[in-house]
Amino acid sequence: MAFKRCDRLNKSSMISLVSRKGASLKTPFFRIKFLPANFGGTKIAIITSKKVEKSAVGRNIIRRKISSCFQEILKSMNTIKKKKKAFLIVLFPTGELLNNKYEYKQLEKEVSVSFEKIENFNFNTKYNKKQKFKKKK
Repeated sequence: MAFKRCDRLNKSSMISLVSRKGASLKTPFFRIKFLPANFGGTKIAIITSKKVEKSAVGRNIIRRKISSCFQEILKSMNTIKKKKKAFLIVLFPTGELLNNKYEYKQLEKEVSVSFEKIENFNFNTKYNKKQKFKKKK
């Protein structure tokens, strides 16, 4: 299942902004970059590179697994919409999702824990990974 058009983050400029300036969160199945959004609702993009899986079929399977899990979590928990917080989220899946060693419940658990961490992240502190410190003379 694909995301609704209003839930998709599809502008390349917005995706590059989130990947450059966003906070990062890593799980065994995917890496998430996210920023708070000042407009609209939460928008999600799933980017699967050829480094993860060579075949397009495999990349699409990964996208489908993640998007279905995210949609179920959003429907059941509805966490972001209750608190009136909106985020721009970019997901970078790993190749672990193609292995049949994991269970779908594990993926759902990782997604729900990730959503809770995103909601509780404090953006009020200056979050800048590339901050340079000047040497004292």
